[in-house]
Amino acid sequence: FCFWLVDMAGRTKVVMPFAVVGMNSILIYLLTQTLGAQWFNGFTGIFAGGLSDLLGITEHLRAIIVALAALVLEWLFCYFLYRKSIFVRV
Repeated sequence: FCFWLVDMAGRTKVVMPFAVVGMNSILIYLLTQTLGAQWFNGFTGIFAGGLSDLLGITEHLRAIIVALAALVLEWLFCYFLYRKSIFVRV
């Protein structure tokens, strides 16, 4: 289906979120394993923790919210690099 959608039908905008991360996949992997695990998760954990306390959200749902927020921040970082045409190559 993906082959048909992208190559045959020419719908490349559908896979654009994956292309953004794929262009800097090595960088995003290294970022999440080093700085991202400490900074992104810690940064989002502060805000999600305060918000979950106010709303009475359970601990499991809070962990999901923190993970999704960190994913969004990492994608936005990759999108910034994609727009500036900065690509890490080996």
